[in-house]
Amino acid sequence: MRPNLTIVMFIVAAIFIPVEYIVVTCVFSPRLPEIIDSHFDEKGEANGQSSKNSYFSLMNILGILIYYLLPACSLLVLCCPADLINLPNKEFLLSPMMRHRTAGVLLSFFTEFGFVASEFILIIFVLGIVQNLISKKYNIIVYAVSIGLPIFLIYVVIWVIRMIYKIYHLKDTIVQQPVTQVHHPETINNANTTLYQQQSLAEDKD
Repeated sequence: MRPNLTIVMFIVAAIFIPVEYIVVTCVFSPRLPEIIDSHFDEKGEANGQSSKNSYFSLMNILGILIYYLLPACSLLVLCCPADLINLPNKEFLLSPMMRHRTAGVLLSFFTEFGFVASEFILIIFVLGIVQNLISKKYNIIVYAVSIGLPIFLIYVVIWVIRMIYKIYHLKDTIVQQPVTQVHHPETINNANTTLYQQQSLAEDKD
């Protein structure tokens, strides 16, 4: 992903994600009592309660903050000493020529992961709200989590593999710039003089 596109996507998501959480809070908060079920067992039965304000505050802070923190961690590559960073082939990746490019690649991956993680938390947030609004005999949160959690974990594994592959092959993506020879005027004049002398000698022999 190009650095400019990564920055644009980060800014768009940085606006979109808080709006999502604010909308969910404004729509569902008035419909719930002051004390709500906040934790459920494997059968979908509530085994923990909390105040509505605490539940909404926790989920909002967690869901929004995780998106900002993960990309910010990738930018530590720019300011931390190389000794504190654990990367493969870090002598090359953290060299002055490559440090900004390495940070850009990590920013791209962590922005993507932060977005997906924030959306996953939002889904859990909404499912907890819906479970409080519907009849207790419908264990919608159990069915949804049993499907959604494995999908999220598969995504995490694929994400890690993609990032490691990209980091290991970052050196292969560098395009070698052709070296252009610069001819100085003195060199050109010397070459012309030599050519003129060779032509003169050839004419004398004839």
